[in-house]
Amino acid sequence: EQARRAAQLCRQRGIDIARVALSFAAAPPQFATTVVGSASAAYVARNVRWALESVDGDLLNEIEALVSPVLNTPWRIGRPETSDLRILDA
Repeated sequence: EQARRAAQLCRQRGIDIARVALSFAAAPPQFATTVVGSASAAYVARNVRWALESVDGDLLNEIEALVSPVLNTPWRIGRPETSDLRILDA
């Protein structure tokens, strides 16, 4: 539900949610590098261009408020019997 509302907000503001996601992923100063996968060279060029441009801070704040109930919630990966989320606390 939160992701749907965030996507709707981005559409209303005329910005691609992928651009917002890239900005969000690259923003934390504690990370020197952000690795983003792309399906083509054109997407790589687009992502570099987006990474060099800033996204409206008010929009980012609104999206963060929308997703706050699930922000920093780990995704379970794999089979339940082999997925130990305690490693995330290390």
